[in-house]
Amino acid sequence: MPKAYSVIVILSLFILWEILFHTLNMRWYLLPPPSMILESIQSNFISLMGSLAVTLKVTLTALLASVIISVCLAIIFYFSKFVERSMMPITVILQVTPIIAIAPLISIWVDSSQMATLICAFLVAFFSFINQYDCRPQKHGEKSSGFNETLSC
Repeated sequence: MPKAYSVIVILSLFILWEILFHTLNMRWYLLPPPSMILESIQSNFISLMGSLAVTLKVTLTALLASVIISVCLAIIFYFSKFVERSMMPITVILQVTPIIAIAPLISIWVDSSQMATLICAFLVAFFSFINQYDCRPQKHGEKSSGFNETLSC
């Protein structure tokens, strides 16, 4: 029954939005009503599905690449303390740098906008995975060797 309540609330908000749009004589380009949005989706459906296919391709490719590379790097970190201590500060610095600051540089360095988007999506997913790797067995009372000490596998 709670799902039905959610649907009712969402539909009520859309109806309220539509009513307020017409009663307040709002400009369509500021906040179009739900009916206009649905009409636009219907009339541009083929174009939107083509864009969705490109977006899904980039997203899934970036996810797959980030999983493969971060798992490989985590395995290397697991077996080599030297590599872990050498590379982890670099990964932390890159992780805390906002992607919006890196994206223009990537766009300049890479010719294809799709490749630049793929690299940005990869970076966002990659750092989420790489900082979750620390699964070494620990002795009682011993601190975690990785930077993310709150996680345990």
